[in-house]
Amino acid sequence: MTSVLISPTDSDRELALGLERLGIRVIAWPETKLSEPEDSSGLDQAIQDLFGYDWLILKNERAAEYFLRRFQLLNQPAAMDDLRLLTIGESATDRLVAAQVHVDISLDRFSVGKVFAAIEAYLGSSTTISGLNFLVPNANISREAFEEELEHAGARVDSVTAYRTTPDRNKLTQIYALLIGGGIGCVTFTRPSGVGEFGQLFDSDDLSRLLRGAETACLNEHTADTASAFGLVPRMIRGGPSIPDLAASIRSLLG
Repeated sequence: MTSVLISPTDSDRELALGLERLGIRVIAWPETKLSEPEDSSGLDQAIQDLFGYDWLILKNERAAEYFLRRFQLLNQPAAMDDLRLLTIGESATDRLVAAQVHVDISLDRFSVGKVFAAIEAYLGSSTTISGLNFLVPNANISREAFEEELEHAGARVDSVTAYRTTPDRNKLTQIYALLIGGGIGCVTFTRPSGVGEFGQLFDSDDLSRLLRGAETACLNEHTADTASAFGLVPRMIRGGPSIPDLAASIRSLLG
């Protein structure tokens, strides 16, 4: 039985009840709340061994914030002078600049798919990637495509946990398994901020890989535009404005 994934906010609770009345299993994703990991030993060890890495990739503002916070407790920014650094998103770059840390490659947000090409262009040839060591601090929920591309080119990629995106890690793991296994038929977004919260929860601005087996239902065009920016192909929820009409429209997407 496939399920519909929906926001845990009170504003979506009525829609969830409407879907359940139609016999649809509804799962609310866990609340998004950033915090330090329960165990920072992996990140601490990576920072202490920073001299052994060629590149540091900070894929969003969260990665920049939590890596810098831990790094500054253990070291000095000057220790990164010989390390090449790639950031994604203006906010991540600004955090590094404010800490007087150099940035070699700065990509716009939603450019996660361009990471490998940007590094390749910086180095001049894909063959030079082989043998390089990359450090990628993140929430360690799912892997980005660039990590696999770098490894395929012969690099070593160390993904270390630098932060958590929710206190309910067990539920997050269960939902991730359902998404990968085809147990989620549709993910519903009723507002643009819900898309951003979902991306933050799964620690990625590229949701296309995560949701490739599920429909993406959006309540309005603004929400659909936001979903598109996250790499999704949204379907508009058609029908009348009432909860039964919206629930019936979502059910039709499940086939």
